[in-house]
Amino acid sequence: MSQPLTGKVALVTGGSRGIGAGIVKELARRGASLAFTYISSTSQAQVMLSELQKSGTRAIAIQADCADAAASAKKIVKDVVASFGKIDIIVNNAGNGDNHSLSDVTEEDFNRVFHINVLFPTLLVKESIPCLQKKARIVNIGSITGRIASNKAYPSALLYAASKAALESMTKSLAFTLGREFEATVNTINPGPVATDMWEQTPQDEETQEALYYRTAAGDRIASVEDIAPIVAFLCEEQSRWVTGNVTCANGGATYDLKIRHELI
Repeated sequence: MSQPLTGKVALVTGGSRGIGAGIVKELARRGASLAFTYISSTSQAQVMLSELQKSGTRAIAIQADCADAAASAKKIVKDVVASFGKIDIIVNNAGNGDNHSLSDVTEEDFNRVFHINVLFPTLLVKESIPCLQKKARIVNIGSITGRIASNKAYPSALLYAASKAALESMTKSLAFTLGREFEATVNTINPGPVATDMWEQTPQDEETQEALYYRTAAGDRIASVEDIAPIVAFLCEEQSRWVTGNVTCANGGATYDLKIRHELI
């Protein structure tokens, strides 16, 4: 495989598991050096780090709690610069996916979800400015819930959906600001459900699964990590230079106006 990202330094938040881990591995295969963050699973992060280093990839793992947005952003950028001296790529993957409906939402819930899903990626980009390279690439991981039609909305994703919609709006603003100053691109990818270890551990009844698969236009399944990571990698390469301020709905067409046989919520 060609390595178009050779010489680039990529920072991936939430990169020790799930979609983030797939993105880390894909960027490494394309030649990038990697810094990835994790919140608590040191053993899982060390496995990832060892795998990268054995393949010849320069890599570091950084423990950080994105809920402490300002302090974590500063620490992460400081550690990346200490190891690599620069940042070429930022993938804002870490996020809070807790469910909150109107009846049980609290101010504390709101602050936590928006701190992790909106404030933290904003501050991380801000802190990166002094070491951000020309033609930098920033990819935000959004969600189908941020733009799904109102008649198909997820009531239990009240805060999560709102935060991902805010991330889309932020993407467009950053694309203009950083495009002019750094020739950078800033994009968002909106996955639907993805078959990760976290998804597998979430209880799913048969009726819900059937309805979920049915609403996906591309096939009777949900996504794999391998469906998402290459799209992120493309947006990190030079060949994607004219794609910015864009939202790519990488969810198998699940936002299409299909007739739904069952309610999901």
